[in-house]
Amino acid sequence: MHHALAAMPRAGLLIGSDCAVLTPELIRHCHSALVEAEAKAVCLPAEDGGYALIGVNRSEASLFSGIDWGTERVMAQTHHRIEALGWRLACPATVWDVDRPEDVIRLTHHWA
Repeated sequence: MHHALAAMPRAGLLIGSDCAVLTPELIRHCHSALVEAEAKAVCLPAEDGGYALIGVNRSEASLFSGIDWGTERVMAQTHHRIEALGWRLACPATVWDVDRPEDVIRLTHHWA
């Protein structure tokens, strides 16, 4: 994730492929938080403790190292890293993603 963001020439967003509720409007809002607001980072926390989107103005490797990936602590740990860097974080919404069988059922109802 660090390398992908570091390769971007400007503020960039990484989007999870398992979040069906991301809309173009929400993605635009997240991007605006980076380029038009004072935020240095933007996240869309997921209900399960992770996140479905992260964006930064410039990437720092420390933001992604030592995170307990795949656990309910991911967003909290990432938030602590952002605070340690002295960055302002924007979190425009909380979303849900598809990780478990019950999430597939929720997705089916969402698309119905």
